[in-house]
Amino acid sequence: MRIQAWDSVFVRARRTDVHPILADVARYGRWWPAVSSRDLGTRVAVTLSPPGIARRTQRFRVAVTKERPAKGVRMRYTGDLAGDAEWYYLDEPAGTVVHYLLTAEVADRGWRRRLTDHRAAIRQGLDTVKDRLEDGRIPGTEPHPRLLADQRAANAEFRAAVAAHARATGGR
Repeated sequence: MRIQAWDSVFVRARRTDVHPILADVARYGRWWPAVSSRDLGTRVAVTLSPPGIARRTQRFRVAVTKERPAKGVRMRYTGDLAGDAEWYYLDEPAGTVVHYLLTAEVADRGWRRRLTDHRAAIRQGLDTVKDRLEDGRIPGTEPHPRLLADQRAANAEFRAAVAAHARATGGR
């Protein structure tokens, strides 16, 4: 059965702070309560133990297929889930929205439960990243000064690119 899922969380932090945590799959077990991970060289063995009662453990191997620090991480799963997943980041004025996208094949007939369990574990991971990076920041307060500096730099870069394009095309 082919399954697709997504989840997201807003984190009051910069992409440059989010990316190192999510790109290092081998260390997921150190910070993510529902995960144990073991580095196998080119792949990482991951065991997902979803929160709750009577949940099924999921075991799969993860290989990072593409790492884009400014945008996210693409991964390939083999095992109980076989398919592709991605962490994808989008900037917001006061932080970053972290998205998780999954497209996979599940071999057994219990695909609904498997998907529910996977999403529960992912949600727990997203919440843990949020708590870890926000470090007690109160919603509605001023964004972190480094985040504001990053945004100013990104805006200046964008304006420079627009001006260069206008010069190159004669303002068309």
